Amino acid sequence: MLVFGSCRELAMSMFLSRTRQVQTVARGFSLIEILVSMTILAVGILGILGGFSLGARVGARTQRIQEAAAIAERELKLASVSLPDGLQAATGSQGLYKWELKFINLREALVRATVEVGWHERGNPERFTMSQIILLPPQNTE
Repeated sequence: MLVFGSCRELAMSMFLSRTRQVQTVARGFSLIEILVSMTILAVGILGILGGFSLGARVGARTQRIQEAAAIAERELKLASVSLPDGLQAATGSQGLYKWELKFINLREALVRATVEVGWHERGNPERFTMSQIILLPPQNTE
């Protein structure tokens, strides 16, 4: 048992013991804690970058589908304007897109015009199809 001669010695002893406790608590982070936190941070950053990459691919694919739809719509409009002069199949290309126009007689005055636009994306063939039913004008039988 410790015996202190004065209150001052007691106070000094308590102060020093408390200072040692604070110093041991406030030493800082250990190497393991830093490595674990950096690993968690790296996994989070990789996840975010993966999301950005996926978003960019989806955006590019959407752009190509919109371009294919614009080509198909243009060819269907041209086909409906050129009727009834000819119901002939046609093919063509524009940039990386190839398209094909087909006609199918449904009834006496109805025709289905179909445009199929194809392209390759990341080595895989892709296609977009658009159809329109066209009412043929009455034919003059004189």
